[in-house]
Amino acid sequence: MSKRTWICVPCRKAYLRKKSLISVECPSCHGPCEYVHWASRVPSPNKTKAWDEFIAQHKAYKARMEADDRVVRESQEINKSSQRTKRSPAEIRVAYLEAICTPLIKTLNHSAALPANQLAGHAANLDFWVSEAKHCLAVIDGYQERFARLRAGQAEYERQHNVLGPGTPLRRGTKDRGRQELRRAVCEAIERFLSRCHREGLLSEEALKASLAALGCFDKTQKAIRWSFHTQKEREHAATEK
Repeated sequence: MSKRTWICVPCRKAYLRKKSLISVECPSCHGPCEYVHWASRVPSPNKTKAWDEFIAQHKAYKARMEADDRVVRESQEINKSSQRTKRSPAEIRVAYLEAICTPLIKTLNHSAALPANQLAGHAANLDFWVSEAKHCLAVIDGYQERFARLRAGQAEYERQHNVLGPGTPLRRGTKDRGRQELRRAVCEAIERFLSRCHREGLLSEEALKASLAALGCFDKTQKAIRWSFHTQKEREHAATEK
């Protein structure tokens, strides 16, 4: 029966063991031995120089093998990750609505909670934030019309070019409920931001009302103004008591 060569580096000893073994313990120090490639010629441990050169070559070979194994493992992980993150065109369309609305919602909510001096910096760009909110609302509200044009355009092309077969089915990127929730979150975030600016004296009543009306939040205008005035009166009352 053929055997495999194992070495104990600290003890400078070599052992022949059955090929079926996957690990070998050194009889002298009871530490783990290392497998030596079958093509390697193991010198006598008594020949110090030859043994040291052999050990150096063995360690270099072992390091190369470990590096190769690491590259293979990392490549497999990358492939698995890319397969998990692959998305269909429908999922990409869903992500577009969220990609333009979610950062704006987070930014407006964060800005509305800032100290007054930092809020003033964001209020200086009020027109920009209102414009961004209007754009997000327009994208949400125009979804149905865009989807209808998409479906009609594809159907017309298939008719003109005699495209046969089922093809890729058209699916709505997001449900009505999801778009409604996203729209509500955008409206609440911009309303919270504008109302806080009004509360801190950075936005007049007329400007607040005009901004909310321009955003299509006219029904919420009175509520927002009453909240702002109520907070302002409380602040004035507190200042009087001082």
